[in-house]
Amino acid sequence: MLRDAVRLGAARKLAATKRLVLLALSSAAFFAVLAAPASAHPILPSSDLTLDDLVNGDLSLYSINEELVFTNWAVEVSGGSQNLEDYAIQQLWDGFKIRSEAAPMDEVLEIVLTYDVTTLRDTLALDATGFTVTDSDRGASALLDAFNGDGASILQDGRVGNNAHLEIPFWTFTEIARTAAVVEHIAVDAEEFGGKWVLRHRFKTIPVEPIPEPNTALLLGAGMVGLARYARKRRA
Repeated sequence: MLRDAVRLGAARKLAATKRLVLLALSSAAFFAVLAAPASAHPILPSSDLTLDDLVNGDLSLYSINEELVFTNWAVEVSGGSQNLEDYAIQQLWDGFKIRSEAAPMDEVLEIVLTYDVTTLRDTLALDATGFTVTDSDRGASALLDAFNGDGASILQDGRVGNNAHLEIPFWTFTEIARTAAVVEHIAVDAEEFGGKWVLRHRFKTIPVEPIPEPNTALLLGAGMVGLARYARKRRA
């Protein structure tokens, strides 16, 4: 009988401990959601937009695979139309594209494009970025760089990579990062393209271990500390 009573008491303590663990985890998740800041960037519709919408509207552009979001846009144009409405922008599966159907160009169109790219999942990090102009790099060139939160460059020299059976230039990120500030200096030859061209941006990601948000980790830690204190009191 005594042995059965001990077993019953141990089972009840184990069940109580499990309930406390679940309660601590649930509380941490609940308060983390409450503490998470609301997005300052509304989601763009999937219909055609222009660079003017992004720059003046302070909006976000999402990749079709919902793995990436592009924010904090800035654009400088020379040698072509200064009206950013002449440059349409659309989502790609893994990035975005800029299209110009008839924007006037001089000998060379130069675009300085800056934006932040962030992975939407904490299990993904940026791996590489590349671009194509009308499915080829003929008559186009780009200088590309990206920076981490400390302002340090995190791209290494460009390389040619295969993406959807296209040989296109890629730049590889040199450190694990979920967010990068990208700066592109793009030149498009008017003799090759006239005013009609498409510039495609693609990003590759790699799986990584998720990093807990600070609020979530703090709340979970507090819950576990409380659980440990409760367990000590029960033993006492």
